[in-house]
Amino acid sequence: MNFVKNIPVNKEFDPEKENWTALKEPNLIMAQIIALPIAFLAAVGIYLLAASLQLTDQYTFRFGFNILLAFLILMPIHEIIHALFFPEKITSNHVYFGFIPKGFAFFAYYDREMSRNRFLTVCVAPFIGLSILPLIIMNIFGFHSSFLIDIALVNALSACVDLLNIILIASQVPRNAVIRNKGYNSYWKAY
Repeated sequence: MNFVKNIPVNKEFDPEKENWTALKEPNLIMAQIIALPIAFLAAVGIYLLAASLQLTDQYTFRFGFNILLAFLILMPIHEIIHALFFPEKITSNHVYFGFIPKGFAFFAYYDREMSRNRFLTVCVAPFIGLSILPLIIMNIFGFHSSFLIDIALVNALSACVDLLNIILIASQVPRNAVIRNKGYNSYWKAY
């Protein structure tokens, strides 16, 4: 595991020479802009799930300290959940964690290849684990926590680029392909 200030670029990986296909994807800033409607839909979806589980009767969303605290607690956990689904252990030298101030984005990064389905799992895992599961657990055990609902909503908003990646991968990459990143760019190759 490595802690870095920017997404690393593996100089040994040459996608052009090795016949990898570049994923058509926006840069980091554009991805965040394009993902804004996805963020809105994800948050509405999570709120509707909470409402359908009858968890919103005592809940009022208030932007303030709780939301900031939820964000600060959530982001490292969100990225750790991504890393838990990488093909190698979280302690691998191929796993990186960091924060990009320019895009105000935390990240977990894996510099080796993984299957398309593994990549999709890596992308969706924090959304399920931090936005959907807390609501289901509250419903099953019959307790209410406004802070957990805040976490579920903030994570749904924060997962918008992950959800955009799912759309891009699912629409461009064949099921039998592997995906690999080089810096900010993603590449795929079918086997």
